[in-house]
This record gives sequence, structure tokens and C-alpha cells, in this order.
Amino acid sequence: MLQINFSEINIDKLENAIIHETGCHSQIKHSKKASIKVNLDHLKQQVKYIEGFINTAKSRTEIRTQWPQSLNRFPLILLRPLSFILLVCLKLLFKDQREVNFNILATLQQFLRLAENLLQQVSLINTKIDQNFQTLESSVTDLKQKYKQNFQILESYVINLEQKSVTNVKKVEYLEQQISYLKSELNQQKRLVANFLEEAKKRLSEPSEQKQLETVIEEESHLLDAFYVAFEDRFRGSREEIIDRQKLYLPYLAESKLDQKNSLILDIGCGRGEWLELLQDRGYKAKGIDLNRVMVEQCRARNLDAIEGNAVAYIKSLPDASLGAITGFHIIEHIPFEALIQLFDEALRVLHSGGLVIFETPNPNNILVGSCNFYFDPTHRNPLPSEMIGFVAESRGLHSVNIINLNPVLDEEQLQKSDLPKPLDRYFYGAQDYAIIGYKP
Repeated sequence: MLQINFSEINIDKLENAIIHETGCHSQIKHSKKASIKVNLDHLKQQVKYIEGFINTAKSRTEIRTQWPQSLNRFPLILLRPLSFILLVCLKLLFKDQREVNFNILATLQQFLRLAENLLQQVSLINTKIDQNFQTLESSVTDLKQKYKQNFQILESYVINLEQKSVTNVKKVEYLEQQISYLKSELNQQKRLVANFLEEAKKRLSEPSEQKQLETVIEEESHLLDAFYVAFEDRFRGSREEIIDRQKLYLPYLAESKLDQKNSLILDIGCGRGEWLELLQDRGYKAKGIDLNRVMVEQCRARNLDAIEGNAVAYIKSLPDASLGAITGFHIIEHIPFEALIQLFDEALRVLHSGGLVIFETPNPNNILVGSCNFYFDPTHRNPLPSEMIGFVAESRGLHSVNIINLNPVLDEEQLQKSDLPKPLDRYFYGAQDYAIIGYKP
């Protein structure tokens, strides 16, 4: 069951924290706005105050053309007849100072205009800051809403997921119970069938009933068909892997120039039909034969031509030169040696000129295969060294016999890193399988 502890995420607490944070930002924003406005107002007052000083000073720098009213009292009024002369003298005496004062005041006025422009720019910046703060505030509000919606959706999703997980667990438990029941029922049926066949063999011991006894024995040989299919699925590999491995034999068929439409390829021990499927996809006419009834049914379910029967007996029933090729993948190690000799002899008879045989089998030259992996399959008889099978093929009449080593444990780069002495590498990491390919003269 899926375990998601959503309670660790307190949505309300997290939301309050965000609201608190955004509230703090809002306070900071308003305080900054107030501070900026206060500073601008103070600066404007200062500018006006300085401007008044400058205007007053500017009025003092103007040239006097009249006697000051403040001097119209005794005894200074006695100098009034000489006022024109005195004003001219003062103008001449303070001409330079007046020009300096005038220039200073003009400079101050320029600075004052610059300060006013700066205040205007600051005011514009302040307006933009207000707009940006408003946009930010709106974005934060939208973000809060989206955040809350997303958490609500997430919470709903997790709740639904937990509910589905509980439902799925219940379904799995129910299926496990049903599978356990079916396995028990199947084993019980197998025991009943085995007991029935055993009792039938005892009762059908008379010569007149020999045919019925053979039928009973034949049916008894299929008791482990389903078991062997499950075994193949576990240890043989997936269909895709086997098909990919068997593609390497297609060039040999092409080189033999088989008539794809008329030359039949017989695959003995066809199993799940990977090779038949590959041949059918490439346009070859192919037929499979296998003792396992369940596997034959699987082949037929894939629209592959397959029959149930003994391969050697079937080949004996065929006319001379009626096949283009005979193939068998991991089958010859299941056959008794006498039957293996018959297989090669009959193969040579039914192949047309230039036809070929391809047999793939575990390679006992690999120590791990020969001592252990070969015996994974309880129906294997004994390992077949490639030199021995090559000799058998040549002695029974095939020519251009070729041995191909397949499926090494490690590639060449990995072999270079091996800790084993070089002469031992191929015995531990070498080919796990080999194929023998031979041709009819």
C-alpha cells in the first residue's frame, strides 16, 4: 500500500506564514512610501527657503541709483547733495565684488534648478515605485490564491491516491488468494489424473488392450507440459531476446539460396515459436514440431504452423529431398545418442541438395555451463562437446561443417580486466552456447 504522510505538511500553518510574510512586506512597503514622501516634502521646503535667500541676496547686488531712504535723517541728510557722486564712487569701488556676488548667485540659481529637476526625477521614481509595489502586491495576492488552490488539488490527489492504493492492495490480496486456490486445485487435479493413469495402466495390461495402454502412456507424458512452459519462461529469456539472438542465422539461410516460397524449413523442438515467427516475418515457409502440447498451442495462437509429435519419427515420414533446412535450438541435448544419429541420417535424406542443418546447444567448454548451468533444465540428458557433434555431422555425410561460438559471458574489454590467467579466461568467460551448421552436398 502506498504510504504518504500528508499530515506532515500543515497547509493552514504554511498559508498563515505566507500571509504573515506578505503582511510584513506590505508594512515595509507603506513605511518606505511614507519615508520617501516625507523626505521629498522636506527637500522641497529647503529648496524654497534657499530660493528666498538667493532672491534677497540678488536684490542686494543691484546697482543703486537713488539715495537710500534710511539715510534721510540728520546729519546724513546733509550729504544728499553729494549722493550722485557718492553712488558713482560706490559703483566704481564695489564693481568687482558685485560681479563676483552676481556670479555666485547665478551659480546658486543653477544648482537650485538642478535640485528641482532632481526632485522631479525622484518624484517620478517614487511614482514608478508605487506602481511596482502595487503590481507586486497584486502578484503576491495571485500567488497566494494559486498556492492555496494547488495545495488543495495536491491534497485531493493524495487522498484519491491513498484510496486507490487501498483498493489495489485489496485487489492484489484477492488475486493472490485466487491464484493460491487455483494452484491448489491444479495440483489436486494433477494428482487425480496421475492416479487415474496409474490405475488405467494396471487394468490395461492385457495384449488386446495394448493400444489403449499406449494412449494412456502418451497422455501421461504431457503431465509436465505446463510446468516446462513455466520453466522456459523463467530461464530461457524473453521472446524479444531470443528473436534478437536468432537473427544471426538469417545470413546463412540467405547464402544457401533457399527458395523462400517452396523450400520448407522444419524447426524441431520449436518451443514458443520465436524462430518460426522470425522466419515468417522474413517471408520463409517454415513449420515447427514439438512434443510439448502447450507450446504447440501457443505457436498456433500466434498463427504459426506447428504440430505436436516426435521430430525423428516425423522426419522419417517425409519423402527424400523435401526440405530446404532443418533447425533446432537447444533440442539435441534432450535426445538420446542413438536417436541423435538417426536425426542426422534422416536430415541428410530429406534435405535437398545444398540444404542445411542448424543446431544450437549449450557449450560444455565453458566450465560453468558444463558443470552447473546445463543442469538447470531437468530434461537435459548430457552435455555435447562441439568437437564431438562436428564429427558426428561429418561422419553422417554433411560437409562444410562450421562451429560458431555464441553468447560469451564477457566482451573482450572485460576479459582484459579479468583476474584469471589468460589461458583460463575462455573456460570461465567464453561462449555459453555454440551452433553447428552443415550442408548437404
